[in-house]
Amino acid sequence: MDIDFDVIENRATCSMGMARCRNRFLVHLAPADAQGIEPELRLHIATRAGAAYDLFFTYSDGAYGEISSEPSEPDALERGIRHARSLPIVAAVELLQGALSMPRRS
Repeated sequence: MDIDFDVIENRATCSMGMARCRNRFLVHLAPADAQGIEPELRLHIATRAGAAYDLFFTYSDGAYGEISSEPSEPDALERGIRHARSLPIVAAVELLQGALSMPRRS
């Protein structure tokens, strides 16, 4: 299956669960783009030590998926946090692209 992540990114919408601290976002994929996964992605920013952001999602068959951005450099960690807070849809789609390109774990 050939996935155009630029199109997915352009059609996705986002809502904030905690607008005050901007740490948790819900990214909603367009139904046509959510093939193989549920359309709601959860993006958590700076909620875990060492991780800039984590993406949680569910495959259509009910299996749980997650992937993280864990830069090793402190400056990169701060840049990642700023990136995800200012562009949560882009950050979520970038991680989703990485997750879908890897083999699924059982």
